[in-house]
Amino acid sequence: MESSSSKLYTYNEWLEIDSKIQCELVDGKLIAVAPPSLAHQRISVELSRQISNFLVNKPCEVFTAPFGVRLFKE
Repeated sequence: MESSSSKLYTYNEWLEIDSKIQCELVDGKLIAVAPPSLAHQRISVELSRQISNFLVNKPCEVFTAPFGVRLFKE
């Protein structure tokens, strides 16, 4: 990851970054994010379990691991 805070990255460049530091791409800037806490993990697992149970035999899925999402401005 380049140390210069002025460099703006594209989505494709972000995909190619080989870094042990988890980061998000926000408006072209790399933002380091902390790992989730134990409390966060417990809440996340419980919510996932309950939502997954609700969705049995429905055409939806629950994903619990980090999942890349791209948001676009309208």
